[in-house]
Amino acid sequence: MKTAIFLPALLISTSLTLSAEPLTQQQIDMTVEFSVNSMKADGTFKEMSSCLNTSEIKAEAAFGDVMAVCLKLDNGAENDDQLTACLLSKYAAELGVSEEQMLLCADELEEDENSEIDSEDEY
Repeated sequence: MKTAIFLPALLISTSLTLSAEPLTQQQIDMTVEFSVNSMKADGTFKEMSSCLNTSEIKAEAAFGDVMAVCLKLDNGAENDDQLTACLLSKYAAELGVSEEQMLLCADELEEDENSEIDSEDEY
């Protein structure tokens, strides 16, 4: 479902927040940069922009901005659900789509990814 969009961000932020210390601004910046670069490299923004009828540049910039905000709000919290909810609501709002549209797009991307994996397994 939403893992296709938010998994890179969650993996990084979770690993950084394992310590009891809140993230520094530098750690937040590095987390955002790494997540955006990873998602850009694997084509997530391109796929999302097509699915949500927006530009790839807007999808990328909005995600970076939203992730920075959500990491600051969630700084030091141990609940990934809060971070996911923040990313979902703020990213959808930034792109001008509903959370439902965002989740439908994420589901579609995940289904496409799973079908690609299944077809690779056949060979």
